[in-house]
Amino acid sequence: VINRVSKLPTGVRAREIEVQYGSFDRKQIAFDIDDKFSSNEDLSYRLVGLVLDSNDQEKYPDGTLLNRSRYYFAPSLRWKPNAGTSLTLTSEFLQHNSPEDTYYALAADQSLTDRKMGDYSFSKFKQKQGTVGYQFEHVLNDAWTFRQNARYSETTHGRRVLWIDSLQPDGHTYSRYTRSWNDEAKHAVIDTNLQGKLQAGAMEHTVLLGVDWTRQEGKALRFTGTGPDLDLLNPQYGLAIPDPDVPNANYTQTITQIGVYAQDQIKFGEHWVATIGGRQDHVKTTTDDRLNLSNQSNTDSAFSGRAGLTYLVGNGWAPYISYAESFLPVSGMDSDNNLFKPSRGKQVEAGIKFQPANSRSLFTAAIFDLRKTNVVTYQTIAPYAVRQIGKQSSRGLELEAKTELARGLNAVASYTRLDMKIRESAEGSEVGKVPVTIPKETASLWLDYEMGGGYGIGGGVNYVGKRQNDEANTSVQGGYALVNAMFRYDQGQWRLTLNAGNLFNRDYYTICYHGECYRGTERTLTATLKYRF
Repeated sequence: VINRVSKLPTGVRAREIEVQYGSFDRKQIAFDIDDKFSSNEDLSYRLVGLVLDSNDQEKYPDGTLLNRSRYYFAPSLRWKPNAGTSLTLTSEFLQHNSPEDTYYALAADQSLTDRKMGDYSFSKFKQKQGTVGYQFEHVLNDAWTFRQNARYSETTHGRRVLWIDSLQPDGHTYSRYTRSWNDEAKHAVIDTNLQGKLQAGAMEHTVLLGVDWTRQEGKALRFTGTGPDLDLLNPQYGLAIPDPDVPNANYTQTITQIGVYAQDQIKFGEHWVATIGGRQDHVKTTTDDRLNLSNQSNTDSAFSGRAGLTYLVGNGWAPYISYAESFLPVSGMDSDNNLFKPSRGKQVEAGIKFQPANSRSLFTAAIFDLRKTNVVTYQTIAPYAVRQIGKQSSRGLELEAKTELARGLNAVASYTRLDMKIRESAEGSEVGKVPVTIPKETASLWLDYEMGGGYGIGGGVNYVGKRQNDEANTSVQGGYALVNAMFRYDQGQWRLTLNAGNLFNRDYYTICYHGECYRGTERTLTATLKYRF
């Protein structure tokens, strides 16, 4: 998730409901209601909800379909007694059920088969999540604003898989093993900050001062077991498979983090904007490992800084350069039951932005160099050998354009070229190689045309370049380009939208990793009817 923005009360009446039907018997209904309480103008609310029921494109050789469902509800309430004060109470509830088995087995000659690795009677994934919190804001005066945000969430997920272990001497029978995860996570965070504007001579400062506190508690209960064989010539599904009963992990881990941060955005002269900031973190990690009868505790402290400089040339041009550091605790333990250390990162970026005056266009270009340490890596000679000695580097170029080509015709285009390398790893042969699944190039183009009379059409293409199938870079998955299209019609309070993904039904695989091949999404047609009232 890059940027997730919750729908919150606005105090402006807006209501909509939509129904959706599409390929693979996809059925969805959703609603969004934003309004004030008629008896109290200070109180407003928002109700967001969704129910989804759909089959997957994948099915077993015996014809059994795979089904997924999702239920989501997010009510929120805002109290705004005056223009400078507001308190918003937030909550959300999610339940997600889906099949786990999306993999196809390889034959002895490494060619792809239509045999599913798992079994629909066993392979499952279930997740439940609940979150409550608040956002408080109070304007102290013309210069300073106080804010405090808090959130508490609980998540549980259960997962069962049936995976291929090894190919037997007959060349068509795989041994399989089972695994299960029953994990829980509790997460609490409070962020308090003060933002103000100051004038010092010719310099205008926007200052941010704050402190945040986070506590994460995770419980892991995981098992391994023996599964039935899979005969590629005569696969049997719908089997009664017992739950795995050999303990693989049984521990509780708590991470408490407190951070103090400050930032100053400085505008000086007519052209310069500088940003300088820093953050001091203190982290304590404790683990109660019931499987290995051990207790561990570790503390870490670190300072991370950032700085940026932008020059406003004029006529819409703005070149910039920035430097940023990161510090992130990593949950879990390695194969020797040692706690993971926090990951550190450093990034240098330079670019230019261009936004022509009196236009709806924005063009950006950036080059970057990112270095990350304490990456969790795996030894392929022993799949459960987990280490944290990894270092990775990412260098690249990003181009993006959003523009109105003609009246009613808008375009969005992007291109990324990425040079990502492993610098250190638990497996020495990986050093200097490209991480699996990471494409060297990606690109996209989307055109949207407003035809008039309520009609609109759109179309575009997404390109994903070659990806490595294994850590040693001995096998490459070819690139692919997918064409997508859209038609919409607006009439009063109604909107009808027809979407087509992978319009020409391109057959492709997103990745084939250690004998597990993931088939790409087939052509998908979806109709959505929305009513605003």
